Amino acid sequence: MIAGELKNGPVLSLLLHDVTDEPRLSGFMQPTAFRYKHSIAAFERYLDVVEQSGVPVSTMAGSAPFLGANGCTVLFTFDDGGASASIAAGLLERRKWRGLFFVTTDLIGKRGFLTASQIRDLAARGHVIGSHSCSHPDVFRQLTREQMKFEWLQSRAVLEDLLGQQIDIASVPGGDCDNASIEEAAEAGLTNVFTSEQVAQRWQQSGATCFGRMMMLNSTS
Repeated sequence: MIAGELKNGPVLSLLLHDVTDEPRLSGFMQPTAFRYKHSIAAFERYLDVVEQSGVPVSTMAGSAPFLGANGCTVLFTFDDGGASASIAAGLLERRKWRGLFFVTTDLIGKRGFLTASQIRDLAARGHVIGSHSCSHPDVFRQLTREQMKFEWLQSRAVLEDLLGQQIDIASVPGGDCDNASIEEAAEAGLTNVFTSEQVAQRWQQSGATCFGRMMMLNSTS
């Protein structure tokens, strides 16, 4: 997957988590997590808006995406690796779209999270799998450099072993990152890094191509 495939236009990366009508069965359960859980109907409304806009959807995988007249493209990204990822994937597939799913590898197979076989299935269906660290630290930038290095290297190794393919894409857990967070990701071979900066432009930082994302809460219209 090559960031250059997205050309030079704006990249509207939408940041989502769980898509489910049973929010207590997928993802994290702390009270603040429920702001990021979307009903199936709400998610389908988002898909309708994107489809009606005519802006093409990409995944950064495979051949270069079709770009709109203004060179813009949309990415659907999903953090954490909650069990409802299969629901979101199926809804995207109905429109011949695919998403990017960032997995917290320590949670694979845990209650409410994807199993190894489900992750393999998503990848086989054309969705992109990336790292979301191994333990999902609450404030990633507060880790030491050695801790950051371990989080990125270990999560990448787990995913590569599980999928049998190179993983070079990641999103920063909590979105709370600094230059060291990105630099250690790049050093670990994760050279496409998604943040939670509310911007639609890519930038180069510490050896990585970085992407901002638009936060989608369940109150987002």
